[in-house]
Amino acid sequence: MVAWGPGATEVVGGLPLAARAVLALRGAGLEEVAVLAGSERRRLEPALAKRATDVRWVSGPGDLWPEPGSGSIRIVPGDHLVDASGVARAPRCPGPAFPALVEDLAAGRPLGEALRRAGTSPEPALGAGLFIPLDPVHPPATLEVTLLDSLGRHTAVGDSYLAAVVDRRLSRPVTRWLLGKPWVSPSRVTGLSLAVGLLGAAGLMTTGYGTRLAAVLCLLVSIVLDCVDGEIARARFEQSAAGARLDVIGDYLVNLSVFVGLAIGLARDGSTGLGAGLVLLGGVAAATVAMHVLFVRPALSCGGDLHWEGDATSLRGRAAAGVIEKLASRDYTYVLLLLALVGHLEWFFYAAAVGSWLFAGGLVLYRWSRGGRGGSRPVRSAARLGRRLMTRLRGRWLEAGALGVGLAVLGLTLGKIGLTGLLRDLSTIGWGLVLILLVESGNVLLNTLGWAFGFPAGERTVAFWRLVAMRLAGDSVNYLTPSATVGGELVRIRLLGRLDHTPGLAWASVSVAKVGQTLAQAAFIFLGLGVVLPRLTGLPTWLALAGGAAGAILVSGGFVWLTGRGFWRTLAGLARRFGVERRLPAGWGPSGRDLDAALGRLGRGRTAAALACFVTAWAVGAVEVLLILRWAGAPIDWGTALAVETGSVVIDGILFFVPAKVGTQEGGKVLLFSMLGLDPARGLTVGIVRRIRELVYAGLGLAVLAWLTASRRAAPDSSARAEAALGVRSG
Repeated sequence: MVAWGPGATEVVGGLPLAARAVLALRGAGLEEVAVLAGSERRRLEPALAKRATDVRWVSGPGDLWPEPGSGSIRIVPGDHLVDASGVARAPRCPGPAFPALVEDLAAGRPLGEALRRAGTSPEPALGAGLFIPLDPVHPPATLEVTLLDSLGRHTAVGDSYLAAVVDRRLSRPVTRWLLGKPWVSPSRVTGLSLAVGLLGAAGLMTTGYGTRLAAVLCLLVSIVLDCVDGEIARARFEQSAAGARLDVIGDYLVNLSVFVGLAIGLARDGSTGLGAGLVLLGGVAAATVAMHVLFVRPALSCGGDLHWEGDATSLRGRAAAGVIEKLASRDYTYVLLLLALVGHLEWFFYAAAVGSWLFAGGLVLYRWSRGGRGGSRPVRSAARLGRRLMTRLRGRWLEAGALGVGLAVLGLTLGKIGLTGLLRDLSTIGWGLVLILLVESGNVLLNTLGWAFGFPAGERTVAFWRLVAMRLAGDSVNYLTPSATVGGELVRIRLLGRLDHTPGLAWASVSVAKVGQTLAQAAFIFLGLGVVLPRLTGLPTWLALAGGAAGAILVSGGFVWLTGRGFWRTLAGLARRFGVERRLPAGWGPSGRDLDAALGRLGRGRTAAALACFVTAWAVGAVEVLLILRWAGAPIDWGTALAVETGSVVIDGILFFVPAKVGTQEGGKVLLFSMLGLDPARGLTVGIVRRIRELVYAGLGLAVLAWLTASRRAAPDSSARAEAALGVRSG
């Protein structure tokens, strides 16, 4: 490589460009590196010596190897930003011509001219990787940003969900500021991150609102610094196994200290007991050990790169494993921040006490079911046993388990509350039940209208009343089957296909309806929380309403943007970003592009109108709650009805996998009424009345489905072709 000229010693990312190029050459696997340098050598030697990198220093032809050989030699300019992948783009000089090239450069001839005299084009080859010159278009600051962006792509796959969106955006400016300070080492940043994290954990032991909030903010600062140390190490080529182990130890200490501090603080203010704290700490410890054995230790044993992509014998690199690692990150701190703001950290405590044990157990089952290739006979036997176990747990066994738990919850709820009050309330409601049932028709009509807006203008050929029938049919399937609420969408696509809608149009309209209804659910929850939180906490009403409105606007804007961009384009882009593009079936591409083409014809106006219909449909549930309690002789105000419905939507969304919402409907309402200071028996009444309404509409939907399927002869249709192209099976 050539290191003559002032650009070679220009510092980018904490290292002179020429020194960075040498390390990139080593990273590319080149063992023999010669550096053509004059006075620049004094600036480059300390940086290379610190990283134990030996090179041959050349100032003229006499310093070369005795026999350069007949092969080609890569010529890397010292004033270029180069990484290991970009080394392959460097010009090649024939070995016999290399001494003459060095002689020309020593005589002061420009590199481009010397390369042409040696029979080589000075232009870099096309390809991946960095090979960017330092020039007016690419000053040092621009090169540094480009370098950090490139390094960020390497870690993006292993980053947690919020690390990529929030943490890296906060850490990048800090990293750039610290890169120019040689006395700031990655290990010192790791130590600072550990100290700030432990300070935050200590703050959670207190009982004051302000100190707990400050403690969580310290934990967020610790997370940002935890990103900074790795970014500095990668930018300066200072990664080491010892540094990786220090980083892991720091993370473990902070994580465990956070839960210890949380348990102590909540026990001090009486929110929890000692036994619950021990359950939480035991679950966290079990989950930590499982993550270390299955994910962290293999990475540490393979050079210390915590973003190691894995091999055939490890869980790293598999799609589900990537999700597991993201869930095990410190993203929970943002949940702590939200709950610290509303003053209810005990909610996180109980969720973590249960979730940590489930997570640890799930990791063990996943390891058994996916057992790596190779290994000893006991390991392979355990893997086969795990796979058989997971096969049995899937499908009907999982459905039966969820149904059994739901029935148990229902039985416990009825036993605790009793039937006396329920029977009295049902008698009081009387014929008012008919009107309550009719209220749900408003929900159906609004959701159908939102679906109708999901068709591009002028392209819907099916009558609105038939869309209503398809809506009822699909909802009945979603209600009665644990199909993650997507079985009904496949039914609607098949029914549209019978009416000769093109696959792209059918998928587009149903996708807009499904995604829109889901995001409208999130928007409704945000708006509902704006009303609910001031009732449950001391949060100012204006702040809660502003936050809820901001969340709803953000979700709504995201839906309009996502529809305009295209669902398939977004999905394919995310798959490329996280390195799982190869897992997408090849047949999805053409159908996905057809879907996006139909979405492109939709327009922002129809998209926004569809979303408005879906949000309003979610609000119909609050009207239903208001009427049920008014006829039962326990009237409530609009705010309380909205609070009940908001909580119901959250519970139903979390427990979507329970068939027919058995137990979750009734138990969830009793829990919500207790939290809001209402009579739990009235909560059971609301749950049972809703159960009656759901069964009535589910029966109506099944009858409509039978009529729709019998109205036309079964034949291969466009929806079936769409499902075949996308590899989807219904039923």
